[in-house]
Amino acid sequence: MKVRTEDSYGRSLGRRVRTGGLAALVCLGLGTTALAQVAVPPELSGWLGWALQGQEFRRCPFIAGADPSIAESYRCSWPGRLTLQVDARSGRFAQRWQLYADGWVVLPGNLEHWPIDVRGNGTVLAVVERDGLPQARLAAGDWALSGNLRWSSRPEVLPIALPTELVDLTVDGRRVPDPQRPGGALGLGQ
Repeated sequence: MKVRTEDSYGRSLGRRVRTGGLAALVCLGLGTTALAQVAVPPELSGWLGWALQGQEFRRCPFIAGADPSIAESYRCSWPGRLTLQVDARSGRFAQRWQLYADGWVVLPGNLEHWPIDVRGNGTVLAVVERDGLPQARLAAGDWALSGNLRWSSRPEVLPIALPTELVDLTVDGRRVPDPQRPGGALGLGQ
């Protein structure tokens, strides 16, 4: 039986898997899915929202070795790769986010360099200042965010969401292979 998969770069990989191996993988997948879901009797399912009120973080992935009794031990928002293209007068960004519970996400920029025309899954988003940074409130789910930045002269650094690890930066049409990350920001050069 031929199974077609893709690697992390989206390239197609062809592999042959024996029927027994495939069955074991399916069983393993079903087992982990069953462990991840909480069995709630149908007559109590209507109470789930009430029971989790104020504890919505418990739907989120747990950080191994942390204290399960505190919200900071759960990570409810996971940023994907940030793509940022800047020039002397403007910038454009795009980033995917996975949210396991409703929450706030930090957008590229700050009070001086505010993101504009911000969209989430094609819909215009309201951007507000929280903790001195532009943020948008999103519902749980997968989000594709995009927006623009304007400035009279390009800043040397631009704040980005701290948990963002992967960054594709293009400055004046040239890709920056290893962007500098000073103190929770992204170095844009002189």
